[in-house]
Amino acid sequence: MKNFLKSFAIVLLSCIALPAFAMTGKIDVNKANEHTLMTKLSGVNRTLADRIINYRRKNGDYVGLYDLGYVKGIGRSFFKSNYNRMTVGKASLADKKHDPFDPDARG
Repeated sequence: MKNFLKSFAIVLLSCIALPAFAMTGKIDVNKANEHTLMTKLSGVNRTLADRIINYRRKNGDYVGLYDLGYVKGIGRSFFKSNYNRMTVGKASLADKKHDPFDPDARG
């Protein structure tokens, strides 16, 4: 019974996380759940995953990857480690316009 429950949990988590990978193999931060963020991105613990999800719920989908920079705990080193692993799906615009680390790009 324990093996069945363990297998069932793995299959269930895989099905839930699947939309976050889309067709690109990258993590769609607009669809990813806590488990996907924690296991597929470098340096993401439960607290940071919750912040990413809560920011998305409060402000709507991320428009560009650099919008993640508005989440407490995400900085340049996060982007250096994870930039090529992430996408924002169809909502993507030119990220440079949304770079919170670029003083010229701030509104």
